[in-house]
Amino acid sequence: MKTLLLSFLIGLFTYSISSACSCLNKSYFCEAIQEDSHVVRGEIIDIYEIEQANGFEFIHYIDLVIQENILGDFATDTISIVGSSINTCNIVINSIVEIGQELILTGLDENNIDDVTGYPYMTLHLCSPNILFVNEDETVEGYIRPDLEIQSYEEFKLEIGICSDLTAIDRLLSELDRYIHILPNPTSDYLDIESDLGLEEPATIELYNAMGQLVHKELFNLKSWLRLETKNYASGVYFLKLQVRNQIVVRKIVKN
Repeated sequence: MKTLLLSFLIGLFTYSISSACSCLNKSYFCEAIQEDSHVVRGEIIDIYEIEQANGFEFIHYIDLVIQENILGDFATDTISIVGSSINTCNIVINSIVEIGQELILTGLDENNIDDVTGYPYMTLHLCSPNILFVNEDETVEGYIRPDLEIQSYEEFKLEIGICSDLTAIDRLLSELDRYIHILPNPTSDYLDIESDLGLEEPATIELYNAMGQLVHKELFNLKSWLRLETKNYASGVYFLKLQVRNQIVVRKIVKN
C-alpha cells in the first residue's frame, strides 16, 4: 500500500502547475529516466510548503542530502526537490514521505539556486513515478519496472544504465504465454519448445506428471528452441512449466 500510494501521488507531483494532475502516461520509474536525467540516492532532512496565492496553491519542498549520484553528478551535497500543486490535486507532500527517509529520485537538474532553500534544485518529470524507497535491508521498493517492485540496491545500480531496454523486455515477458509454442500436443516422441520473442533470456523448463512429480528439468535460452524427448515417458497427462524471470507459463501435455 505504501508503494502504491507513493508511486501514484508522486507521479502526479510536478513543477508544472497547468498540467500537474492531467496525465499518468508513464507508469514506472525506469520510464521516467531521460537522456539528461539525474538519479540520486539521498536522505530527507526537511519537508515544507509555502502558500503562494489565495490559499489554493502551494510550492512544496523536500531538502535532500545526497548519499550517492547514481546517474549524473550534482556538484553539491544538498539539493531541493521543488514541486507545485493546486487544490484539485490534493497532493500534500509531507503525508507521503518523512524526514529521515532514504529515497531514490530521478529528475532534471535546473542548474540554479532556489530562492527559498538556497540549494540547487531538481524538478521531477511530468506524469511519472519519480521516487523509490530505500529500505533498511538495502532493497529498493516501488514501481521500478513492469513486474518488478523490489530489488537489491546493488542490482538496481547495475541495471539503471539499461533501464529502458529492461522495461521493454519486461513488458514483452508479461505476455509470455502468447509467444510460447509447444508442439506437437498430443505427442508421442518429442516436444518442440520455441518462442517468438527473440530475447536472449535464460528459461527453465520443468515437466510434471499427473501426480505432481517432477520428471524432467532443463535450462535453455529463450532465443533458441528446445526439443524435449518424450518417447520413454508413460502415456498420460503431463504439465509443462516454463519460467523466465518471474513469469510462468504452464501447459497441459498429452502423451500418447
